Amino acid sequence: MKKIILPLVGLAVAGVLATGCAPTKSLTEAPTTGSTTTEPSTPAVEASEPGEEPAASEPTALKASDLKVTMKITSKECYGSAGCLLGYKVKVAWAGTPRELDADYDVTYKITGDEDGPVLETFTVYSDGQYDEPYEDMLSTKSSGTKPTIKVVEIEEA
Repeated sequence: MKKIILPLVGLAVAGVLATGCAPTKSLTEAPTTGSTTTEPSTPAVEASEPGEEPAASEPTALKASDLKVTMKITSKECYGSAGCLLGYKVKVAWAGTPRELDADYDVTYKITGDEDGPVLETFTVYSDGQYDEPYEDMLSTKSSGTKPTIKVVEIEEA
């Protein structure tokens, strides 16, 4: 079977314009490190027989297992026994093959490790795979040994 790469359909201009000041990124872009850039990847669709048109996949609902949400520590200042002040950035990517969604979804995640308790934040994933990029933020830990964690806790249709 031959694999045929299909371009993503549409740019969802209305969704991008509706996000206000929050930058948007595509979940189909490979995560980058440093100053390197990559081209967006596109989902592969297989044709069942030569000469047949490939079947487009049906849009589906977003599940927590579809996303890889991680946290990158961007700065760290420790104050002896008083703990640390951490700067962090939330990174979002597909856990598997990128696909079209049946709607826009609000994704709520919880960060643990802050001395004041869990931090809850939300970003939106649009049906075309774009998402509101979470802002860089800070948290304080009780000790230098505290490792913050991040977990998706709720996904609901926007």
